[in-house]
Amino acid sequence: MKVNDPSIARELEESNHRLLEAQQLAKIGNWEANVNSGNIIWSPVVYEIFECDPNSFKPTITSFKEMVHPEDEAIVYEEDIKAFKTGYFNLTHRITTKKGNVKYVHEIASKIENGDELIYRGTIQDITQLRETEKALTLEKKKLDLIISSSNLGTYDWNKKKQCYFLNANYAKILGYTEDELKSISFTKWYETVHPEDMTMMINFFISRQEEDIIPYEFEMRLKHKEGHWVWVLNNGRVEGLNQDLLPAYQSGIILEISERKQAEIELDRTKALLLQTNSITKTGGWSWNLVTGEIQWTENTRIINEVEDDYEPSYDSIFNLISDQKLVPQVQSLIENSINQKEKFDLELQLLTGKGNKFWARLIGIPEIIDGKVQRLYGTIQNIDEQKRNEFELQEKTKQYNELVENIPIGVYKLNRNGELNYMSPPFKKMIGVEDREIDTNDFANEVVHPDDLDMFLKANNYALENYQYFNLEFRIIVKSQIKWVKATSQPNKDLNGNWYWFGTLSDITQRKNGTESKTK
Repeated sequence: MKVNDPSIARELEESNHRLLEAQQLAKIGNWEANVNSGNIIWSPVVYEIFECDPNSFKPTITSFKEMVHPEDEAIVYEEDIKAFKTGYFNLTHRITTKKGNVKYVHEIASKIENGDELIYRGTIQDITQLRETEKALTLEKKKLDLIISSSNLGTYDWNKKKQCYFLNANYAKILGYTEDELKSISFTKWYETVHPEDMTMMINFFISRQEEDIIPYEFEMRLKHKEGHWVWVLNNGRVEGLNQDLLPAYQSGIILEISERKQAEIELDRTKALLLQTNSITKTGGWSWNLVTGEIQWTENTRIINEVEDDYEPSYDSIFNLISDQKLVPQVQSLIENSINQKEKFDLELQLLTGKGNKFWARLIGIPEIIDGKVQRLYGTIQNIDEQKRNEFELQEKTKQYNELVENIPIGVYKLNRNGELNYMSPPFKKMIGVEDREIDTNDFANEVVHPDDLDMFLKANNYALENYQYFNLEFRIIVKSQIKWVKATSQPNKDLNGNWYWFGTLSDITQRKNGTESKTK
């Protein structure tokens, strides 16, 4: 067969096109660097990552190093030195593109010795979107942690593998321990900390609902303090997969000390927090379906993504068995048929089931190949986007939990910027200060809500915190609908992703505690 055979040329062009599609989809490109000459060869996607014009920009080792982010130059240099010894380069770092944009990239390369020349071949992937998602998740976690820390909530999570509860510092503090003394506790030991009367009540509750998959609960119960006395707490959480011995598959919850409320009938409530994180790198593969012969071909990476056996031969009928939710099969089939009939590209995301029974989210792209006005073949890519989807779902869930949390706990939540402006007030905050029907600014709060006798103290404390980026903690009086209330405001200074300062805090009604204290004093 001749080298210039049109079919070979077409197949080569098609293969290169599929490779480019796959690389663009995953934002990954390949490169080759000649250490002796200093020259670098980039694939088209690498030019896109660095935002360079391939017609006018000639990549070299020197020009690449100039685009490494200044703060990452040291780690890139160290990895280069290591690569000379090991022959392998694997690093995540930042770059500054020709357009001035900062991106996160992941590079992998191997050393190839070609005579007297030293050559490195590798790949570079733009992982900026993944890093930004991780930052957003971290920010959401930080907000929830701030609420937990300012509300003095203890948290516990059941670890099925280790058969114990993991506790936070506040949980230990409520029982009179340090964090080092009580980081975790077995089920048996935890059982011994619960008051016998309360344990009987809890056992009867869970036995009556044992057949339910998910059991939410809320108890007022007593726990034994390190010094031997009992501490009243509000215990709120959720159990999943309770077995016959009342051991959970999953359990997470919070405790809030309510000893004062039990003694002085002060209203307190609780909050909850969940944390989910995930990390992985997107994978892509190629596929082709010949409509004339019915043959379906997968690239090696597609087979790896789908975790199928070496002898597995994909067919039109068998590939639909890989769809996790079989109710979606008619919809997917209709989408493919429409792509063929309308001669249009399709792009969908759905959950698949691998040959080993593992579920994962995938993005499928199909492109019709038209010859003589007819679609002869569909080809495209499959991308494992499981990590990305899980991050999206996690971010949505945390945002939902955060919104539900601040709107339902009996503690007002607020956010103050560097200029002293109230950017956010939760519904309980507005209700507590009597402004449910309107928005107010800091001046309105100070002049209309704060008690005149406490105004000077409030303004000094507030201005000091803003000017010196300090923690704000103050008990003062407010006037709401002609009634005087005692409140406690606490907030902590923090920076958002853009470097702007803000104070995130809580407002609690402490009137009953103050009145109780005055009564005891009299």
